Amino acid sequence: NYTTIKSIDTLKPLYNYTADKFLNYIEDVFLAITTNINEDEKAILEILNVDEEFLGLEDKKKVIEKQECIYKDISKIDNKELWENVFDKFKIQPTWGNVLNYFVSKEEKIDDILLKFFNNIEFSEELSKGKLYNEKFDDRILEELSADIIKNEDINSSSFNKLSSSLYTYNSFGMSNFSEGRMDDIIECNIFSLEVKIVEELKKNFPEKILKFLLSKLNLFLDKLNDYKEVIEIEDYENVFTSDVISEEQKVKF
Repeated sequence: NYTTIKSIDTLKPLYNYTADKFLNYIEDVFLAITTNINEDEKAILEILNVDEEFLGLEDKKKVIEKQECIYKDISKIDNKELWENVFDKFKIQPTWGNVLNYFVSKEEKIDDILLKFFNNIEFSEELSKGKLYNEKFDDRILEELSADIIKNEDINSSSFNKLSSSLYTYNSFGMSNFSEGRMDDIIECNIFSLEVKIVEELKKNFPEKILKFLLSKLNLFLDKLNDYKEVIEIEDYENVFTSDVISEEQKVKF
């Protein structure tokens, strides 16, 4: 166990020996002992960050696959090629900081591995506990990831509904490429604000969803009825008024 060899003073000669014969130790001992799967994260990071002159990329991938370690911070692994393996095996703490680091490393795109990560309901639920924010990243990157999650319909509805609580809300957003199912998810998750530009986009692309959207924002809508008279048809007002959702008190206000 590499963690033990490192941490016990009396084993220092053995540690020095493993340092001199590092590749042999990793291949013939570390990877060969089947029960050696719970090394300390600090020890594993030391192995993964060894110069590849002494330990190649493929052996490092084997270390990641074998060890059950859950990494706290992906940026602690120097070689970004290894990040794919960590995310693909779900061996990373689900934080927005880790997701953002990976997203940026992939030229700000949601690749198949990050998509798989988002579609893991356990991980998306953990991400939903905090807002999509990290002080190390500027607003442009945060907004880009938020918008990409909304537009990516390969993220299933269950995961999207979890992730939505962490995303930005929008006063305007192009809707021409959305499916009906994704638009339903967006309305139910309150991602779009009750703004004229949003209503205009709905009218252009999903006129049948206007009622659902207005009812999801009913109290706000009743407070600002006249703000939308240029973009909402009389029929839409009537549909809101006669819906089962609106109360008698709200009808009086209407």
